[in-house]
Amino acid sequence: MNGRLSAIFVATAAGLSACATSAPTASVLRAEQVYAASQCGHYERTANARWIADENAWRQFSARLPSVPTPGIDFAREGLLLVEMGQRPSAGYGVDLAAAEVPVRDGVAVVRTRWSAPAPGMLSAQVVTSPCVLIKLSKGDFAAIQVVDQNDQPRARLSVR
Repeated sequence: MNGRLSAIFVATAAGLSACATSAPTASVLRAEQVYAASQCGHYERTANARWIADENAWRQFSARLPSVPTPGIDFAREGLLLVEMGQRPSAGYGVDLAAAEVPVRDGVAVVRTRWSAPAPGMLSAQVVTSPCVLIKLSKGDFAAIQVVDQNDQPRARLSVR
């Protein structure tokens, strides 16, 4: 009987070991919000995300929005993720980083953001806005970035390779 239990134990352990090696790979990266504004010049109605991976891409972006302060960044280890909410009909809209930890699963970094809008019936300035947030993100083993809101609704997805 002991031999049979030992065989079952060994088979179970081997099966669990095989499951552990075939599980999806996961890691966690660090993110930091470095800038947010209500006027970012993205006048399409849909949300957008853009990966700024090097100094040249940063220069192109900062020429578009010269009011953005230059963040302290080491492009060898970090990149910048620009999340644009899209054109909105009034003041009171915004987007911010919701979580400093960014999980990476199966090559996709999931960046959690918080999207805000004026409450129904709230008075707000009737001016077209285009909110955005700029997020510093550690580079890692990911080929895509998915931006989700506070309700886990996908807002944007982009390939970074």
